[in-house]
Amino acid sequence: MLHAPKRARTRSSGNAAPCACSIVDSPHPYIGGWRFEVSAIDIPYNNYPFALIAGITPNISPEVATGGPYSGEVGAPITLNANESFDPDGNIVLFEWDLDNDGIYDISSESSILEYTWGEEYNGLIVLRVTDNEGETSNATTTVAIGSAGIIIEVEIDIKPGSFPNSINLGSDGKVPVAIISKSDFDATQVNPISVTLAGASVKLKGKGTPMASFEDINNDNLMDVIVHVDTSTLQLSSSDIEAILEGETYDGKRFRGKDSVRIVK
Repeated sequence: MLHAPKRARTRSSGNAAPCACSIVDSPHPYIGGWRFEVSAIDIPYNNYPFALIAGITPNISPEVATGGPYSGEVGAPITLNANESFDPDGNIVLFEWDLDNDGIYDISSESSILEYTWGEEYNGLIVLRVTDNEGETSNATTTVAIGSAGIIIEVEIDIKPGSFPNSINLGSDGKVPVAIISKSDFDATQVNPISVTLAGASVKLKGKGTPMASFEDINNDNLMDVIVHVDTSTLQLSSSDIEAILEGETYDGKRFRGKDSVRIVK
C-alpha cells in the first residue's frame, strides 16, 4: 500500500488561486519501491485552473554478484569481490556480508571489495545483501571453502611410553614405539599411520604393507591414543640430538607435529 498525504496544496505558475488537490492511497500492482514525479501544467481540469500530472515508476531492485565461489586457508586473507553488482536505475550504497550463513550480517561497507580472514575452517555458504539509494535490497549466496592446509596442529607425543629418559641406540636393529596422545580437541585415532615420521623415519610396515600401529589409552584419561613403531636404524638423529620431532596427517588431511626428548646412547 502506498501511503501519501490525503491533501496537498500548491499554486500554478500564473495568477490562479490556490488549488486543493486530493491524493488517495492506491495499492501497487506488484511488490516493490516506487518513485513519484509530480509536475503542474497550466491547463484547466475539472474547474481547477491547472492539473497535476503524476508519473509513477517502480524502483528496480539492484542486481547482486557475489564474485564466488571462494576458497583459501585458515589465517590467510581472501578478497571478496562484488564489483559486478549494480543497480539498473540508481546506485548501490551498502554491501553487507553474512560470512557464516547464520542470518546475521557480520560486516557492512560502502565498498564492493572486502578482504577477510577466517580464523577457523569453514565450508559452506556466505550471503551478500546490497542496498540501493532508494532503500531497495537484494541478496545472493555463494560458497566458500576454508581449509587448514597451511596450519600445523601441535600435539603431545610420548617416545617409548612408560620410560624415562627415552634412550635410543642408533646402532640397534629394533623398533622405537611412540604414542600420539588424544586431547579434547585432537582425536589421535584419526591419525593416518602411513603419514607419520619420527626424526625422518617412517612407521615400520608389517606383512602386506600394514603399518605397525595400535590403539591404547596410555595416560588413563578415557581418550584412546595411537601407538606407532619406527625402525631405529632409519632415525635421522645424531649423538648430539636431545629431542626428536614427529610429523604426520590425519585421514582428513590435517597436519600435526609433536616432539619429545631423547637420549642417544651407543
